[in-house]
Amino acid sequence: MTWLRLPTLVLALSLPLTSLPAPASASPLTSVWAAAKSKPKKKPKPASSEPDNSLSAAEAEEAREPVQAQAKVSADAGDHLAAAELLARKARELSDPILFLDAATAYKNAADSKRDRALIALAVEEARIGLDILNFMQDARYDATWEVIPASQVSAESSRGRELIDACETLDEALQRESAAGSGDPPKPAREPTPKDGRGLIAAGSVFTVVGLGGLGLMGAGIAMGVDAQKTVEDPATYGDAFDEADAKGKRGNMFAIIGASVGAVGLITGVTLIAIGAKKRKKYREENPVAQLRLTPTFGQGRGGLTLTGRF
Repeated sequence: MTWLRLPTLVLALSLPLTSLPAPASASPLTSVWAAAKSKPKKKPKPASSEPDNSLSAAEAEEAREPVQAQAKVSADAGDHLAAAELLARKARELSDPILFLDAATAYKNAADSKRDRALIALAVEEARIGLDILNFMQDARYDATWEVIPASQVSAESSRGRELIDACETLDEALQRESAAGSGDPPKPAREPTPKDGRGLIAAGSVFTVVGLGGLGLMGAGIAMGVDAQKTVEDPATYGDAFDEADAKGKRGNMFAIIGASVGAVGLITGVTLIAIGAKKRKKYREENPVAQLRLTPTFGQGRGGLTLTGRF
């Protein structure tokens, strides 16, 4: 019995496995697994290389505080210019309007201590850049994720920037006045006002009198020339060129006499009048101011004229 069953067992083991029916419950899972295994995997997307452009007010303040602290050390030591240069450089690196306004303040303090108008121009420039950023932060196109300061502080900082510019303009006007006052010569001592004692009138009258005397002299010379020419012309021996020359000389003499008479008359009349008025004022002034003991009088003589000043000094 045992020997007869062996071929049957061998026959059963020799059947191919593919001929065996598969369980109904295993067939769907096997198909899904096979499909997933045959589908190629997708490559992972590379991470975005663009930096995050967001900034919070707390992060901005954290970056700002060490810069302000370092600038304060320089300012406390009296080096406002070093503080201003540091703040201006960091303000551009961080695009921080607060640091721009701080730089403007430091430049203004440096200009005040050094009395340098060029530093005022730098202060105004920094303040205007800070104001431009603050104004843009209030624009509808502004990216709210970049909050360098809280929105509630923008108005106060803008007012600070405008006040800084006004203060810079006031300081610039003061420095201009100082420069104008220092560029001129040292002020001369105030000249005492000339007393109204008639001296000016007397001096002017004396000048006119001298001119009048000169006119009289010219008139006399002209008359003398005319008389001499008349004698020559009346001489029967004078004729031809000599006669013509004597006639021309007589005409010149008449002209000199007329001019001299006119100048002499005007000069003497004007001079005497001014001297009279000046003498009257001089007398009144001496009565009111007895300390003054000066006298200015014209002096005339043959062939000369002038002024004589007498008195006690």
